[in-house]
Amino acid sequence: MGWQGALIGATAFAGYQQAGAMGKYNQSVANRNAVIKEQQNEILDSKLDLELSRFEKELQLLLSSQKVATASSGAVVGSGTAENIRISTLYDAEVDKDIANYNNEIAKARNLEEANLSRIQGVIAKQRAKMEQIKIVSDAGTSLLQMQG
Repeated sequence: MGWQGALIGATAFAGYQQAGAMGKYNQSVANRNAVIKEQQNEILDSKLDLELSRFEKELQLLLSSQKVATASSGAVVGSGTAENIRISTLYDAEVDKDIANYNNEIAKARNLEEANLSRIQGVIAKQRAKMEQIKIVSDAGTSLLQMQG
């Protein structure tokens, strides 16, 4: 077997190590991508809080301007059509808040789904690397057996 066997063994060992390193690297990249997706959910929550706060301020301004318009028109604030408009405005505001919350939850669910998928892809990459390592060792063993043959 001699030097040729040693060369096959050294080459196989180097390939085995390289395949393992690539598998670990690809899995770590996939795991990092998953963490980024999960962190985006925190950003989405912060963004929603900011949007709802701004929305609440705009709602209060709208209600105040409606009250002023009603009072300046001579109508009684809190009665009749003015009250119906106020109630309708508050109802619409609650619907808009619910939609914003729903959209936020959908986006977060997508991020979690993508994070899970990324982790699965990382596990698959690691398994592929292990299969490549087995193939390298098997091919080297076959070559060495053929040399003896």
